[in-house]
Amino acid sequence: MEVVHINNPLFWRYWTQLSDSTEYQHPLFSEYGLDFYKEYFFNDFSYEDKSLIIVEDKVPLVGAIICLENRSGKQALSGYGRGINYVENQGKNLNGIKAARKLFKKMFNSMWQNFHIDYILLRDYVLVDGSLSNLCRNVLDRGGEAKMLFLHTIDLSRSLEDVHKDFTKSCRHGVNWGLKNLTLEIKNSQNIAAHDMDNLRALHIKEAGRETRSKKSWDVLYSLVSREQSFMVNGLLNGVLVSSALFMYNKQCCLYGVSTSSRDMFKKPIGHVVIWEAIKYAKGMDCNYFDFGDLIYSGPGYQASNKEHNINRFKKSFGGTTKIQPLVEWKDSSICANQ
Repeated sequence: MEVVHINNPLFWRYWTQLSDSTEYQHPLFSEYGLDFYKEYFFNDFSYEDKSLIIVEDKVPLVGAIICLENRSGKQALSGYGRGINYVENQGKNLNGIKAARKLFKKMFNSMWQNFHIDYILLRDYVLVDGSLSNLCRNVLDRGGEAKMLFLHTIDLSRSLEDVHKDFTKSCRHGVNWGLKNLTLEIKNSQNIAAHDMDNLRALHIKEAGRETRSKKSWDVLYSLVSREQSFMVNGLLNGVLVSSALFMYNKQCCLYGVSTSSRDMFKKPIGHVVIWEAIKYAKGMDCNYFDFGDLIYSGPGYQASNKEHNINRFKKSFGGTTKIQPLVEWKDSSICANQ
């Protein structure tokens, strides 16, 4: 068996091959998608990539995107600010998969010990059937604590007619209103221009009341469109941009990413048709899922806001299925005792 690290020129080819074997894979865990996380999460922190893939006979069997963070002298393992993304090849009758799991566990535990890790963040992104990965079980067995996250998706193997039937009455009304009143644009690698991203950024700043992310992070998002890993849907009223959203994608999934709408138009259903156009576009690219991202609910130590409940309601109005994914955190017990 061969261990392929991030500095190996073949790493991303193997990672894509590994990801393509899965039913679901988060789009931003890619060679260029990680640039967004680096800019968004790591402006003020040092980090070192520890990602690895275990390969046998040129077939990637097990791999993970792992980042070693140093935050104020504390060592953490994450997936570039998100949870570590652990992937096993989901092909059938693979030789060596058990040995690959065993080798990965040995290497991960060695990292855990040798880097004197204080904190670990892990999410089973790939698994959408309620099962737990081997890495997740390993961290839980060693004292990790699990929090349930709620992933909301639409199954795009169904016909668009069947998908549309699952929309609520108010959602169908919103889509129809948008089709009648808005001019819709889809921006992809063939027609995107820098000013398109600038317009989305300007509307986002205006409606948020402040700049919530760096200009460089917007430049990374623009590059994802140029590299055919993202697309934009715009809704214009009388020539004025009133709603816009970015959607990241790969072969498995189209993710509802950055979006913004004019607050002056909130009494009108300006956002529904933007989502509908994205669903149709993702279906045309043969994605398995349209991913709305997480629904936010109240839980231990957290009370969901009215805004979050309203966003949940908006997402669920398009039908789909809500699935549970575990987010696992491990903290050094000596640190917890001193807090």
